Amino acid sequence: GNTIGPGNVISGNTSDGVYVYDYTGQYIDNTRIIGNLIGTDSSGTVAVPNGGEGVDIGVSGNVDPSGVSNTTVGGLAAGEQNVISGNVSHGVLLYDGNGASTFDGNAVIRNLIGVDKFGSAPLGNGGHGVLLGAGHDLLVGGTQDNAGNTIAHNALDGVSITSSGLRNKVLQNSI
Repeated sequence: GNTIGPGNVISGNTSDGVYVYDYTGQYIDNTRIIGNLIGTDSSGTVAVPNGGEGVDIGVSGNVDPSGVSNTTVGGLAAGEQNVISGNVSHGVLLYDGNGASTFDGNAVIRNLIGVDKFGSAPLGNGGHGVLLGAGHDLLVGGTQDNAGNTIAHNALDGVSITSSGLRNKVLQNSI
């Protein structure tokens, strides 16, 4: 949902909290992950870690055609931000493991990553806040008012870009 209240509590799983992956050659487009508590309890202030990433979006295996495009984690409207904190690994992982022709336009907008739902208390993830592992035209933050993410208290970098990609942008975040 995109109003305060209907979001999910996605916590305590043995692997990732949210997993959006193309590993069968089926193209995935225009997915929205909004208004959730990922890796916390229902109060958004206590860690209940997922065993992997909070949000894991990508492509793996030897599949073609393949891709995940235009997936948005968070959003600009009230209630669309996610709290992605307390997870064992990275808060958000965008990973193109096989050089898919379509792993582009994915965005992480206006989330609280590594902090509680108030954005003030430490609740870090065990890896990077956001890890970009290849892809094109990926966005962390944005140019619109309030598009930036709050990314803090994670065990590794706030935002890490580890692989080739073109036109990826990290804009107006508080890191």
